[in-house]
Amino acid sequence: MKLRPPTDEQFESKIGLAVATRAIIHRGHLSLVERIRLRESVAGETVILKTVCPALAHERHVHAAVQDYTICAPALLAADDADDDHDAWLLLSDVGEISPDEVTVDQAAQALVELAAVHRAYLGADLSGIPRRDLSWLARQAEETAERLVYLARRRELNLDEESIHLYCDRLQVLAQRHAAERLTVVHGDFDPGNLVRLTTGQFAALDWGLGHLNTPLVDFAHMTERFTSQEQDRLGLEFTEALGLPQRIDAQLLDMGLVAHRAFFVWWHSLIVAEGWAPIEDFQHSIATRIGSIASSSTD
Repeated sequence: MKLRPPTDEQFESKIGLAVATRAIIHRGHLSLVERIRLRESVAGETVILKTVCPALAHERHVHAAVQDYTICAPALLAADDADDDHDAWLLLSDVGEISPDEVTVDQAAQALVELAAVHRAYLGADLSGIPRRDLSWLARQAEETAERLVYLARRRELNLDEESIHLYCDRLQVLAQRHAAERLTVVHGDFDPGNLVRLTTGQFAALDWGLGHLNTPLVDFAHMTERFTSQEQDRLGLEFTEALGLPQRIDAQLLDMGLVAHRAFFVWWHSLIVAEGWAPIEDFQHSIATRIGSIASSSTD
């Protein structure tokens, strides 16, 4: 799939400002990111134009919900839906910071507390334009997901047997029933050190909200904390629970549920983008097989 960013003329007609310079800074399968300097801008001041594939077009709605919170690094300046001439795009403020290679437990705690403000604000809300992707939703999509996975396995593009795929779907159904009462909120969807930047205030904030959706806040918590020891996870869990206002402490069982929900989301997502031709299977073979294996072998007792 080749993304179609707006031309200068299309972009200018939408925002009413002329482009001075324009340069690609990231070209991916699902998004194209450009740095733009507008003629009316102060010298050196730039903005970011992000063109996205159809499955990420809801990112503008996620940004609209989270951009007033400290955890959201860029501000949404303008956006446009796809039409016959271009794909959907977002105009974002240019953060211009480098993502940290590693995050300490103190820094993770700081970022998680800031993220909890978003989670708490929308806990239980049904927001228009932001899709639901929790375990219950994924379980309802399990048959369709299994068909995609079996097709890839039969073509030898996925190193998995069909029994493991169906066992994965069975586990997903059991876990979805067990956690059907989980309250959902707006989540980042890929909350890890690679998507964090340090602001001039010293606080950490998150980039790339393209995988944002409605899910249990535990998916963001589990994904960030899986790199830490169990003792550090306990400390982070206490701080996150307090910031989120949850009555129940995050124990090992809830942490495991968050990891399962996060991994199941990516199994669905990666199988979808491969099936739709948005990305090559080679980029996701290992991640799909590993996540299916971890969930298929997990206990449901």
